[in-house]
Order: sequence, then structure tokens, then C-alpha cells
Amino acid sequence: MPAYGPTHHWPTWALCLMVTNLMCEIFLCVIKLHVRCNVHVVVGDDSLESALNEEESLCMDKVYDALDWYKKAVIQTREIEVCCNSIQFTL
Repeated sequence: MPAYGPTHHWPTWALCLMVTNLMCEIFLCVIKLHVRCNVHVVVGDDSLESALNEEESLCMDKVYDALDWYKKAVIQTREIEVCCNSIQFTL
């Protein structure tokens, strides 16, 4: 098998395999981030519902906790956008 380096050309099938592998890794990254984002939203919803319904007076600690979870979800969404942009650049 020939040695490939900077001065040799990679076969087309090898380049396609590398790009496909990269696309799969990015796609899996997007899926994992999306799942984490959904988890953050659900936890934030639970915290906010708990703050609003379970006590006579509004518990601001639980409201701030819910806001923190929503903020984490927004950050995850931005990471998803970055991954999607990287997919566009690889095509």
C-alpha cells in the first residue's frame, strides 16, 4: 500500500470516507447537545412550576434556579448552531 502524505493525492473514496466520518461525528454532537438542551428546559419547567404552585409565597430561589436552567438551555442551543455552521462549512 502506498504511503500518503502531503505530496501524494488521497484516493477519492478515502476522502469521501473521511468527510462522512466527520459528518457523523458532528451529527452525533448535535444530537447530544439537543438532548441536553431538552433536559435543561424540562428541569427549568419543573423548578418554575414548583416555585409557583407548591408554596404559599413565591420562592425566588426556585425561580432563579429555573432561570439558570433556561440559561443553560440557551447556551446549549448556541452550541448546536455552531455545530450546524461547521457542517455547512464542511460541505
